[in-house]
Amino acid sequence: MGQRKGVAWAVGDVFTTANFAIAAIAGLVGYSLLDFERDSRQT
Repeated sequence: MGQRKGVAWAVGDVFTTANFAIAAIAGLVGYSLLDFERDSRQT
């Protein structure tokens, strides 16, 4: 399907609102875990 519709369609198909929300939540969880780990090692 991507060969017929082109690269712009494929990029638009990957970067959707749902994928952005998943990435944002994963980023926040990862940042929170690293921040917690960094704080616990400073004692």
